[in-house]
Amino acid sequence: MSFSKGAPYKKYQCRYFDETGRPLTPCKQGDRCRFVHPEDPQWPGVKCYSYIHKSSGSQTNWMKPHDRESTRRFSSPLGSRGAPLAPQGDLFRRCKVEEEDLSLGHVPVQPNRKQDTSNRHPGASFYRDSQTVESTERGRITEQSDSTVDSNNKDYIGASMLAIDSKRTHTRASVPTSPLAFEAEAKERSERFVSMFKDVAMVSSQIIQDTVLLDQEERKLQTFNEISTTLAKISASSAASVAGPIADILLAHAQSKERLDENFRLLGSAWEKVFNSFMVEFSMGLENRLQAALASVKNEAEIAMNSIKAGTNSLKRRSDRISMSPEPEQQGGRRSRDHRSNEEHNSSYGRGRSSTRDYKRRKLVPSSRSYSRDSRRDRGEAESRTSIAQISLDDMLNQMKMKIDQQTVSLQHLSKENEEVICRLT
Repeated sequence: MSFSKGAPYKKYQCRYFDETGRPLTPCKQGDRCRFVHPEDPQWPGVKCYSYIHKSSGSQTNWMKPHDRESTRRFSSPLGSRGAPLAPQGDLFRRCKVEEEDLSLGHVPVQPNRKQDTSNRHPGASFYRDSQTVESTERGRITEQSDSTVDSNNKDYIGASMLAIDSKRTHTRASVPTSPLAFEAEAKERSERFVSMFKDVAMVSSQIIQDTVLLDQEERKLQTFNEISTTLAKISASSAASVAGPIADILLAHAQSKERLDENFRLLGSAWEKVFNSFMVEFSMGLENRLQAALASVKNEAEIAMNSIKAGTNSLKRRSDRISMSPEPEQQGGRRSRDHRSNEEHNSSYGRGRSSTRDYKRRKLVPSSRSYSRDSRRDRGEAESRTSIAQISLDDMLNQMKMKIDQQTVSLQHLSKENEEVICRLT
């Protein structure tokens, strides 16, 4: 492959030139450089011309220098030009990171750089970088239509959104219940109790209205009975003329009384529903508190047992070390005897050996006695600690039993008061 000046596959600015086109250091590649130089048509602010095929063959014909200069004179103003491209090192690093993120299912993070309007799409940066890398590695021009670009961008965005949704679902499943859930539950509970008390109030209002209507019907019935009695004294025909209204009044009175009894029954059931709900909520709260208390007691017991085990293990290791090491008095006697044996070594070697053998025999007796004393002391300390832990656990359990008994007594008092209220209402 031959690199030529002004080849259209060049996409990125050469790092040896600044944004204004001034050379920072001489480019070692020169015209064979794979990146855009100021004299190339792809330089920012200059329109990129596609190459033109000759009519006689497949060999490409690039633009001439004077055509390029005329194109620069009629280019768009500075205000409408796109921002300069980033350095090639950053672009290659970003392209590599985005490819790794796409393979892992992550969403690429856009860098905080100036971008033109054509590259503000979430998938445009990844598509542009990947297309440049492919064209640079292969050394040829990759031509794609606008429909292909749009479809690739849509596929990339869809895969990214699916990865985000799956990650959010996993996070929601792993996160425990938040305080908002408890607030929603408390709000629902309060709304339920408010609706029940509204029902109680409506039924009570209807009972009051029916009671007033029943009193009116009774007074009216009493009045018509008195009128009928008076007319009966005058004549029987006049008393019969009042019999029709009296029958209507009696029927309305019976209906009012029946409706009043039905409303009393509804009121009793509404109050029973309220008290049952109270009892259910109270029992649930009590059960939750008891479970939490039992869990805390178990945790405290485990901690206490672990501390006791650790203490006994440390005491056992200490006693083992004491039993294995000689006592200070024995060490002092041994040093004195060793000193005497060294002094008397020149006089009699056999006597020194016998004294050393006697010392070894005497050494075993006090160490066994000290080990027995230490073991008895360790067992006594372990038993005292276990007894203290057992006493503390018994106290906690007794306190919990007393609280449960008090709560049962209060529940019995509440049930008795509920029965008394129902009896009074009936």
